[in-house]
Amino acid sequence: MQTETVSAIRSIILAVILLGLAGTGLELVFVDHFGSTAQWVPVVLICLAFLVLGSYGLMRSAALLRVFQAVMIMFIVSGLAGIALHYQRDVEHAEKDHPGIQGVERLRTAVSQEAPLLAPGAMVELGILGLAYVFRHPVLKEPDAEEDAYTTVGG
Repeated sequence: MQTETVSAIRSIILAVILLGLAGTGLELVFVDHFGSTAQWVPVVLICLAFLVLGSYGLMRSAALLRVFQAVMIMFIVSGLAGIALHYQRDVEHAEKDHPGIQGVERLRTAVSQEAPLLAPGAMVELGILGLAYVFRHPVLKEPDAEEDAYTTVGG
């Protein structure tokens, strides 16, 4: 019963990941998120995630799940970097529009600028969901210590 529940939850998480990848990817295409190398990073990572998940769907290998874990860590890092880049860009615009602005007013003004400050947070969320999907995944199950000792001694 518990295995069925965990399997169902894992399937739901995968569905949410796929929807999130598709939605975020389409949004990046629609807003023409291709102006610089940094803007290409989330687009490339989303394509890579689809490629790895598609390959895993065909082959069900532990190695592909490990690659997926690495890609999800890259999602988290890129999302955090994206928030910082969006904030930096918005602060520059806020300071240009309102010279000498400081403190909370600077933050409030920056948040209301052109680059959506928390949009890259979607990459962080997808990365965390991806790591939840592979957490204790049955394909990654390590052999029992007893079996490992037997194969080492038994050849």
